[in-house]
Amino acid sequence: MVNVNRWKQIYYEPSSLTMDDIASKIVKFVKNPVEFFESDRSTHKEVVAVATFLLRLEIAMFFLFRAMSLFFNPSAAYPSLMIALLAVVVIAAVGIVLANYFARVVLFSLATLLNSFVKIIAKHDDQEAAERIAGYSMIAGLLVILPFKFFLVSVVFIALSFLGVVKQYELDYIKSAASVALPAILVIGIIYVVRFGMNYLVDIIL
Repeated sequence: MVNVNRWKQIYYEPSSLTMDDIASKIVKFVKNPVEFFESDRSTHKEVVAVATFLLRLEIAMFFLFRAMSLFFNPSAAYPSLMIALLAVVVIAAVGIVLANYFARVVLFSLATLLNSFVKIIAKHDDQEAAERIAGYSMIAGLLVILPFKFFLVSVVFIALSFLGVVKQYELDYIKSAASVALPAILVIGIIYVVRFGMNYLVDIIL
């Protein structure tokens, strides 16, 4: 039997961060990622709050530009255009509502993968450090509005993760690069497969 109360606790787990706190952390990170990673000791709940905010913003931006591209498509017939726009709005709304859950899944997956490689390569074990690295590096997703977005997001995310490993784990550049490069290759490969599948589904729906 499903434990509804437990599900609510996981989904709505409160954070001590307010929206102002989240915005302040993101601004500090953007201004100087190196200095931020050197000093930041955000807890799991705080990282989840920041990652959830970033993911919701990225989902909203992605589907907003998707809707705009449909709306300004002169070849789209009016009835099919309205259906396509409605589908975009519904999918975006679902994504935004479930962003808290998605953020936890992404954080757990990326942090566990990164921490595992760091343990293998450098004999360091710090799951919370890996969560901070993965959570704040998700800011790279804001580049989703630019051309060549997948390439740019990947490069920026990997670069930020590298800085995070150097500062959060206090490793040298060689071990940090190896710890980030190997899981990055694996993750990017998975993303390409998922992305191909999602594009195929979106083309069918729209």
